[in-house]
Amino acid sequence: AYNLVNGRPNHVSPYLGEHLRTWTDQDLLVCSDAGAPSNLVDSEHYFDTHEQATAAALMAGVDSFTDHGTDSSKIVDRIQGAFKQGLLSEADIDAAVRRQLSVRFRLGEFDPEHDPHAITTDFDTPAHRALAQEAAEQAIVLLKNSGGLLPLAPGTRLAVVGLLADECKRDWYSGTLLHRSTPLEGLCERFGAEHVQFAEGVDRILLKTSAGTFLYVPETGADDEVRGAEGALDPALLAGRTDLPPLTTDATGTELSLVDWGEGVLTLRAPDGRYLSVAEDGHVRASADQPGGWVVQETFRLEPHENGHLLRHIGTGRPLSVAADGLKLSDGNGEIFEVVVVERGEDAVSRVASQADVVLVVAGNDPHINGRETEDRTTLALPAHQERLLRAARTANPNTVLALVSAYPYAVDPSDLPAVLWTAHGGQAAGTALARILAGDVSPAGRLPQTWYADDADLPDLLDYDVIGSRQTYLYFEGTPLFPFGHGLSYASFSYDGLTTRVEDGTVHVSFTVGNTGDVTADEVVQLYTRVMEPSVPRPRRELAAHRRLTLAPGEVREIAFRVPMSAFAFWDVAQGRRRVAPGLHEILVGASSEDIRLTRTVDLDGEPSVPRPVMVGGLDAVNFDEQSDTEIVDRAKTSGDSVAPVAGRRGELVLRDCDFGKGAAGITVEAAGEGTVELSLGDGPVLAVLTLSPGTAGPYDYATVSAPVAVTAGVHDVRLGLRGTVRLARVAFSV
Repeated sequence: AYNLVNGRPNHVSPYLGEHLRTWTDQDLLVCSDAGAPSNLVDSEHYFDTHEQATAAALMAGVDSFTDHGTDSSKIVDRIQGAFKQGLLSEADIDAAVRRQLSVRFRLGEFDPEHDPHAITTDFDTPAHRALAQEAAEQAIVLLKNSGGLLPLAPGTRLAVVGLLADECKRDWYSGTLLHRSTPLEGLCERFGAEHVQFAEGVDRILLKTSAGTFLYVPETGADDEVRGAEGALDPALLAGRTDLPPLTTDATGTELSLVDWGEGVLTLRAPDGRYLSVAEDGHVRASADQPGGWVVQETFRLEPHENGHLLRHIGTGRPLSVAADGLKLSDGNGEIFEVVVVERGEDAVSRVASQADVVLVVAGNDPHINGRETEDRTTLALPAHQERLLRAARTANPNTVLALVSAYPYAVDPSDLPAVLWTAHGGQAAGTALARILAGDVSPAGRLPQTWYADDADLPDLLDYDVIGSRQTYLYFEGTPLFPFGHGLSYASFSYDGLTTRVEDGTVHVSFTVGNTGDVTADEVVQLYTRVMEPSVPRPRRELAAHRRLTLAPGEVREIAFRVPMSAFAFWDVAQGRRRVAPGLHEILVGASSEDIRLTRTVDLDGEPSVPRPVMVGGLDAVNFDEQSDTEIVDRAKTSGDSVAPVAGRRGELVLRDCDFGKGAAGITVEAAGEGTVELSLGDGPVLAVLTLSPGTAGPYDYATVSAPVAVTAGVHDVRLGLRGTVRLARVAFSV
């Protein structure tokens, strides 16, 4: 991946050799992410030359370089350059080639007549379609169902509303869908079209120019090549065509559908379903089937202006202007538009919602807009446009069900909603699957693979990955989640009983019974968590050790048995640099989610007791801290090792507990780079020594040693290290 771990790009990580290649004794083929080899120099500036970067990546364990599209000459030149400069040996290059050949031989590439992996003509079979539907059904999570509104009774009059109600969107990097089933289509098929009303909830607008004319979508002039089986324009076939006429203006204009996806990101759509898109020649045409692409050409922003709004294209950052040859990107200030609202989306939603027995609001995200690769969300909240639609539906009809179709969680308020569901973008059978769940043909049994937080305030800084220090994820979060990890409801109820445990031959044997106490056949996902009772260091509140999905008929009771290896109770001991099991009482928790625990029992495990760190021999690596505040782990060198630095502008602090000073210490030495100070304290006591790196070492990877006298009494103490400035601390050592 493109990201850095502890300040070092993954493509030169020592973990490729130290951990990844130890996973199997067979040759692994490690391939770079696209463009990442060049990133090491061009955007990350981690190396000065591409020869250095390519050599470092290959030596770290990257075997195949995806860069410059299909033009391999650039990488070949860089490898040859690195070889000539002595950065690579012939044996280094041979090792990477050998791994590639090994995998290609095992895949049968060189024996096509015997290739067990050859693509057959068997695709899109009934079995394949059934599997797609089963996968979509099993992924749906019922988050709330109060009052038994779901499943829907036969003959229910439905209003299906929302921006994703008639959409089946591809997720980021997903394959092409051979078929599409939207929630609207699935519900019409399952309940009958005569029982279903629809309102998308888009705002319908006209854009009026400063000259008093309106934006107009002209006829395509397209031939039969872009028409479907029934002669209608097919937006998918129109996509990217620059021979279509661009938007222009006339006296009446064309009504456009406007959707605000949040963060002020808008899409605009013509009445026939085509999205407005900026083509390579800079003109705006109604030519896209869906928003998409690495740079999405279909997103815009309306920026307030004293005389109206400026319409800016997000992909290029340029405003739009109306010229004689049509609407296009402007090199100047752009046109000022007046937004004339023909109908608010919430008005259409209210109208159909008031006429229905039950309203289904389908909300969520477009995977190509906001919260995707290269784009982070700034909030967990549902976009304001969709929140307005949800409130309008709920105000018009209390029997409002929210179905979230999204690539990530939202912080929604479910308090006045009788039912809430969530699913990811479920592929070609997504709509059919949702309809079958709502109808009760299938009892939902999806479970949340993450904690859903109630508010943005529950989250730390976006780049804070210290889940222990910031008390994040179900492992450490001490607040009240909106929905917990592992949560998911069913149309049946389940009993748990008879938990027994025994420890034998390094394994904890756990058994209990689960029974279906409801009146429908349904799946339950039983979850087993562990917790150490009296931890000596911060440990998870509970940790998932095993789970199993099972189907039970009404009244059926089944015994469940898990064999939990001792390794599941281990944690990484920073003092010893390895995983160990703490001796003593551990709790076994069994239930339906991380917070819905039904059965508990304790087991007494023989483990390895903690021992003080012997600091007088070998010293302390700074990265092996027990606690920290306002610090970050950084790369000690470009190829390996870690150091710790304070967050810019802050005073960082490290705590290393239970350090054994033997008979005491009279001196301290730090190995560090940069400029600043390292302060030593013991426990909560005063500062005993201040070591200054000034005017600083030559660079972030040029380490120096600085010593100072100190009086440390004999025995075991907690070491507290304060870091100031740009210091990068690698090690601390003590002397008598």
